[in-house]
Amino acid sequence: MTVQEINQADSNTNLIQLSKGELSKEIFPLERMKYVIRKVSEKIDTFGYEEPKGFLPLRKALSDYLRTMGIHAPLSILTVSGALQALQLISVGLLHKGSTVFLETPSYLYSLHVFQSAGMKLSGLPIDEHGLLSKSISVPKNQHGRAILYSIPCFHNPTGILMSEKRRQELIQVCEKEQLPIIEDEPMIP
Repeated sequence: MTVQEINQADSNTNLIQLSKGELSKEIFPLERMKYVIRKVSEKIDTFGYEEPKGFLPLRKALSDYLRTMGIHAPLSILTVSGALQALQLISVGLLHKGSTVFLETPSYLYSLHVFQSAGMKLSGLPIDEHGLLSKSISVPKNQHGRAILYSIPCFHNPTGILMSEKRRQELIQVCEKEQLPIIEDEPMIP
């Protein structure tokens, strides 16, 4: 019953869909976006295939932006249509079928479908008002190299929790000890 209500509310245009991270029609800068798209389209030389990793000027701009946050990713960036495509590519391209995906409980509903469709085992981890309880992470010996952590530390979906800085540091320490790679789902990058 609850899932049906959620699906009905999802298509209700009278509601602002906070779960999608979309702006209200009244505040979305539509005219500015049209202008930007026109300007970008003037720089496209061909309508054939782009570089496999995506539009190079966009990847350079993202790399420059990430550098301001202390992340050095010199063009090792792959542009995708959204988080779900990225999760699907990670699942089928980097993980083995049957790998374990550790994630917060609850977690972003649509990510669960992506991982499950790729044959991943899901292992829920508890959270509190400060975020993921990192001490609950323990990678079984047979899963080392076959496990990953999927986390939404900022404005967690569906709880809205913002993981504290202390908890983030604890999480990094545990993941380093367990040799557990992290997928950080960050839908609200400033």
